[in-house]
Amino acid sequence: MDTFHKRLLLPTLLLCLCVFGAFQSPNWAEVRSALHQTFTPDSLLADTLSESEALATASEEAQFSWEDLKDYIRAHETLLTKPRACSGGYMSIGYGHVLTAKDKALYKGITAAQADSLLEHDLGLARSWVESQLDLAPQELMAITHFCYAFGSSKLRKSTLFQKLKNGEPIEQELARWVHVNGRPNAYLKKQREFEANLFYGRMPKPLRPVEPLLDEQDGMQEEQTQSQAAAEDTEKADSLETTQAQMLDNKH
Repeated sequence: MDTFHKRLLLPTLLLCLCVFGAFQSPNWAEVRSALHQTFTPDSLLADTLSESEALATASEEAQFSWEDLKDYIRAHETLLTKPRACSGGYMSIGYGHVLTAKDKALYKGITAAQADSLLEHDLGLARSWVESQLDLAPQELMAITHFCYAFGSSKLRKSTLFQKLKNGEPIEQELARWVHVNGRPNAYLKKQREFEANLFYGRMPKPLRPVEPLLDEQDGMQEEQTQSQAAAEDTEKADSLETTQAQMLDNKH
């Protein structure tokens, strides 16, 4: 070993001892422990599961929901606050609630809030019946519940559509058959069946916002008349107040 290397040997040994001593200090021990805990397989698995759960939640939020279905019905069914015969010849009220002998009190008329309650009740009954008869995925259940809400459980149970659902067969063409009124195709019913098919097969996007419900024309006219009458009464009160103030000023002078 030459003189140059001998001179470097001692400083090199001292440097190695310093580094080794620092690594054995409590601070370095904590760093090593933290690094070990951060990159264990269990922690990586937990992070992966957390990300999966977040993605699943985001996916569920992006799907068409039961509240969205209610909003859809409100937007596409005319709100009747008084009984009226539907295209099928049945007396209905609210958002398509068919009146029976038990609904005598409803013949007097209902409010929009009562129509919402009827919608909640009828849709709940349809959903419970479909769930008890068929094993369907969430979006499929929603679509067939809407169909059942429109036509009733009795017609659905006796239909070819019901048998195909039981057998797990495609139903889009079968749904397309339920679009006739008095033997003639109906554009509104066609759109309803297309909505159910899109919902059943996961092609229905989540709406950005609820749409205002359709009002019965007569009820809408009555509401406009009420608003006009209220505005006229306000104007009359303002004119009366001005006249009274003018008379008081004349009396002072």
